[in-house]
Amino acid sequence: MKVAMIIVNCNSFAGTSKAQRVDETVKARHQQDQQQLINRLQATEAQYQAILNAIPDFIFRLSRDGNFLSLNGEVANLPCPGEEFTGKNIQNVLPTDIATIIQGIITKTLDTGTLQTCEYQLPTPLEMRDYEARLVVSGTDEVLAIVRDITERKQTEAKLLLTYQELADLNTNLEHQVEERTVELQQKMRELEEIQRIKNVVLHTVAHDLRTSVIGNLMVLENLEMGSGEWKVGSRENRGNSEHELEESTIPNPQSPVPNPQSPLPLIPRGGPTFPNPQPLISVPRSTIDRMIQGNNRQLGMLDSLLEIHSCEEKELTLHRELVPLRGLLENIITDLQPLLKENQATCKSLIPEGLPLVMVDQTRFKKVVMSLFSYSLQHNPPGLKFTVKTTVEDGMIRTLIQDNGITMSKSECDRLFDLQIRDPQAPCSTAICLKMYLCQQFIQAHSGKIGATSNPRQGLTFWFTLPSSG
Repeated sequence: MKVAMIIVNCNSFAGTSKAQRVDETVKARHQQDQQQLINRLQATEAQYQAILNAIPDFIFRLSRDGNFLSLNGEVANLPCPGEEFTGKNIQNVLPTDIATIIQGIITKTLDTGTLQTCEYQLPTPLEMRDYEARLVVSGTDEVLAIVRDITERKQTEAKLLLTYQELADLNTNLEHQVEERTVELQQKMRELEEIQRIKNVVLHTVAHDLRTSVIGNLMVLENLEMGSGEWKVGSRENRGNSEHELEESTIPNPQSPVPNPQSPLPLIPRGGPTFPNPQPLISVPRSTIDRMIQGNNRQLGMLDSLLEIHSCEEKELTLHRELVPLRGLLENIITDLQPLLKENQATCKSLIPEGLPLVMVDQTRFKKVVMSLFSYSLQHNPPGLKFTVKTTVEDGMIRTLIQDNGITMSKSECDRLFDLQIRDPQAPCSTAICLKMYLCQQFIQAHSGKIGATSNPRQGLTFWFTLPSSG
């Protein structure tokens, strides 16, 4: 195109000198390049102006002495109309304290040639607002100030600071509450420890006194049952007390005939004929003495169980483990149970296989477990019960089953059978046997095993427990 234009121009300058034609051609090209440059500058200026218009910040040009040279941006939130800024000094437009700060920032920017920033507040027609000014050198003794409205940011920061302070206060209060609760908890723990100490003292004292009384009663009753002593009922009226007491005569009567084991046992008043009003003899059936002995034995067993449970809770259960064959141990226990089984007309069938692995157990405590399980079934069933004892090996554990054909129970009763709980006075299961069942669980668990019970209407009640194999 340029070549064509030059040809046209050459044709239009026909008749002129060659020097003139060259000069006019150069001028035409220069004018054309200049126009293109102007067009590009205008386009670039339009782009930059669009960018400036899109920026939400205020843009000021300021001289060294603080005069506003130009302004760009929305002026709705400015303290005065935009046209009033141009040509005015910051001292005439802004509050004195803010103008002093801005003047110092202008001077520092021009002297150092580096970016400077400051934040300040200005009253506007709407409200008090926060601004951030960023100043850079834009010419000789001239700076460009970009001012951004940071009111929303400041409000957010204030809310965050308030929230942080509230959280800090809450945390402080929470720490105080935790400290107070800790002190209260420590006090309660000390009170509980004192209560526990008192309970231990009372338990040992009461248990010791009860055991002493029960053992004394047993000695007297068993002595009386054997016919080696006599009972006398003495009146305390002659000794200043209206109560009566029952005591064993410590001096046997050599003239007394040997009593018939099946005859009632005579009770002779203490002091005999020395009292002015001797009381008549009282005959006590031997069956009553037997029941009294059984009752004292049950009380003694219950006291021993309570003390053993208390000992288990106070400290770790002490076991005297020995490596023994389980088959032989169970058969020895079944042999020891024969008098009890015979008394209840019960039988026991052993299906224990040979070649069982050895077990590491406390033989004394293990025997108590097995005998307690047999005793439970015998006490809760009529005579003639049939037992079956089986053992199997499963995943390194030896599982023992003690099955009877007696009365069954519900699943919930089986699940609670070995728990330590207060029994209903009307429940068929006595407190003494319940304590023994709880101890069974403690002993088996101390051997790293488990214990439980299952019930089947056709097969009766089955006790089971597991022990780890040691070989």
